Amino acid sequence: MSAPSSPSNVEALRDERERMQATTFTRWANNHLRRRGFATIPEDQVAGAFDDGIVLARLLNALFGVSIPKMTTPAPSDIVRIDNITLAFKMIDDANVKTNFLKTHHLIEHDKKMVLGMLWAFILEYAIKGISVDDMTAREGLLQWCRKQTKGYKVNQADLMDLQNFSSDWKSGLAFCALIHRHRPDLLSYDDALASNDAAANLELAFSVAEKHLDIPRLLDVDDIVAVPRPDERSVMTYVAEFFHRFASEEHRRLAIDRVAAFAKFSRTMSARCDEYERRARDLLAWVDSAAGKFSVTLRELEVDTVERTLALLSDLRHFVVSEKPGKVAEMMDLEAIMAEIQTELRVNGRAPFATDLSSDAIQAAFDRLNGAQRSYADMVRQHRLTFVKKAERDSAHADKLADFEATFAHFDADRNGLLSKPEFKAACNSLGVPFKTEAAFEALVDRITTDSGVPKDAFHKFLGDLYADRDTPEEVTESFAQLADNGAFLSTHQLTSCALPKEVHDYLVASIPRAVDNDDLLDYRAFVARTFKAL
Repeated sequence: MSAPSSPSNVEALRDERERMQATTFTRWANNHLRRRGFATIPEDQVAGAFDDGIVLARLLNALFGVSIPKMTTPAPSDIVRIDNITLAFKMIDDANVKTNFLKTHHLIEHDKKMVLGMLWAFILEYAIKGISVDDMTAREGLLQWCRKQTKGYKVNQADLMDLQNFSSDWKSGLAFCALIHRHRPDLLSYDDALASNDAAANLELAFSVAEKHLDIPRLLDVDDIVAVPRPDERSVMTYVAEFFHRFASEEHRRLAIDRVAAFAKFSRTMSARCDEYERRARDLLAWVDSAAGKFSVTLRELEVDTVERTLALLSDLRHFVVSEKPGKVAEMMDLEAIMAEIQTELRVNGRAPFATDLSSDAIQAAFDRLNGAQRSYADMVRQHRLTFVKKAERDSAHADKLADFEATFAHFDADRNGLLSKPEFKAACNSLGVPFKTEAAFEALVDRITTDSGVPKDAFHKFLGDLYADRDTPEEVTESFAQLADNGAFLSTHQLTSCALPKEVHDYLVASIPRAVDNDDLLDYRAFVARTFKAL
């Protein structure tokens, strides 16, 4: 065990600590007085610097922004000094600073200990009290911040830095060098400081770099640290707090830079996406206008004078519907999704919505106009085609049917007497696919066309001729389509394909029959038949 310190040694340590505090606190106060343009305090006169209240009032104004009341200056007597100090103490109260047991006479009598205590109270309130790290006290919060900033730095080849106080742990100067290097590695080499093993050199390096490059006033001298067994903790805390505030402001500045960069990056990205959207939207609308223009023509302009020309136009229309248009519809859907994404990102990030004349609604409206022009064009061409093909189809079908009727009659006329019995007539009708809804309907027909001996050939031909002629009325054609659609209101493309119609007939119907409003796979055969017969 070491021998207890003698009274003289204790007193010497106390004096040294007081001297160090006087120097550090005075420099700290002078730094703030200087910034406000006030006269500074001589470092060896701090005890008597506040005896007239004037310097105290100025310091409080510089630190806490408290207005300086009207004071008497110079203060020739103790009475005047007491009045001024009383006014200054009122400023202390207004700043909510606690100065335990400080009285007017302490300042008038130049009580150095009480003056330093007063300055320490100011330092705590202004520079240290506001430091909050993990809900610790100001001292522990500042120390914890120092630990975080110096984490990972070595104090020798084997040990890492682990700060436990504001006194002995700072004697090597490495802690100050680590704080600077953590935030500004360009200002000094920590490896060189570690290798030098020279506390005085390291302290001088840190103090000079902080003063020259970081605008941190030199509140301590090298000897304040290396020349004493245990540096004064309050003095070191005061100086370290300057590093905290300097680097905290640096961190805030970096955060501000990052925030501005992020803001600019987001804005630039969204601007580019909006520009790309508008470019693609303009291209799509140009195509829509061009396509709609091609469909806004008359038959005379198209010079449709043959069935081959009509079929060529329908083939071109089918190519447009099947091959060209789907890609543009997909582009419209992509643009709608892009617009939704843009608006969502802008809204989530609190930005103004993207305003443009090329909105999704505007594009949809353009497509609606195109679809209308396309439908009108298709109806016009299809209806015109019917004028060429209908008569030829009827003539061909009539000849074929007459031959079929003749062959059927001959086949079922078993006794070759030119008459069909009731069973023979029914069998013949069934072979031709002529249905009867009820037996009563069949009997009524037989009664109408049968002679005493049976159904003659001419009555058989007339009945079938009338029957097939009736099938070309709107009602009969609609009924036929309804049978293909299983009596549904719409005929699906699948149902149409399953009918095994000739390819050209199938393709014609697919291209000609309008679609249901809400389902492109459903064909509105009723509207098609009604429109066709009306046009004819």
